[in-house]
Amino acid sequence: MSRRTYVLVPGAGGNGWIWHLVAERLRGAGHAVVAVDLPAGDERAGLREYADVIVEAVREAGYAEGAVHKNDTGERNGAGHGNGAGQGSDADQENGAGQGSDAGQKNGAGQGRGAGQENGASHGNGAGQGKGSGERDGAGELVLVAHSMGGLSAPLVCDRLSVNRIFLVNAMIPAPGESGGEWWGNTGQEEARRACDLAEGRDPDGEFDFRVYFFHDVPEELAAYALAHDSPQSGTPFELPWPLAAWPDVPTRVLAGMDDRFFPAAFQERIAKERLGLGVEQLPGGHLMSLSRPAELAEALLS
Repeated sequence: MSRRTYVLVPGAGGNGWIWHLVAERLRGAGHAVVAVDLPAGDERAGLREYADVIVEAVREAGYAEGAVHKNDTGERNGAGHGNGAGQGSDADQENGAGQGSDAGQKNGAGQGRGAGQENGASHGNGAGQGKGSGERDGAGELVLVAHSMGGLSAPLVCDRLSVNRIFLVNAMIPAPGESGGEWWGNTGQEEARRACDLAEGRDPDGEFDFRVYFFHDVPEELAAYALAHDSPQSGTPFELPWPLAAWPDVPTRVLAGMDDRFFPAAFQERIAKERLGLGVEQLPGGHLMSLSRPAELAEALLS
């Protein structure tokens, strides 16, 4: 296997810390890692600004020059990163810097209405199509990994970075023109969560509990740390329509936690099929399997 650079994009809360156990395993296998911190608390930052931060994090990590398209100017339409929009790094995230969790997912995520669009971008069965195969300008492979809400922003960098492949990990899969706020209602996420609750003996009308839906299989010390350092998630990225006309022409694999209570595996399978024409690879673990099952997740990312 050639050397890769893994760009790890977090979900709501924007904290690259959630990847630290996976990152150490990827580094241990001889690869580079860029664990991105997103400006989740910045009310001025939307998906375009998140994409700017991801691109800048790759630059700052010193990834080979071929990774960044020569026509990229770094920022879209003059949009700055706003205050505190940390560009992320390969940073020793293991030291506890950049804390938080995906626990802000529902904040500001208006359920919306409207028919669920399908982008019709069939990627076949996930075998490498289009421009994704091979190495770029001697830079090695650049692998984009997006968790949960990261599925909205990560694809936006594919026209700016020479991405070889994408992994979606319990991720939101948007449709062209659909806002993140509309995604919930369009996909039927709430109905899927309720059905999962009923099937597993939970009260679907009970108070939403982060420990129940995000941390039920995460070791207690990690769950306690994440909850104590949770970061607020701005609603801004959920407001505007997803700007791409279709999913990027990059080989994509969809990984779903078989124990995910927030985005149940059957729900993820349906959305991946409808929107990307892809199957789903189920792995053990819940929504935050980067913390609960890092070895299994790292193995899948290395395969």
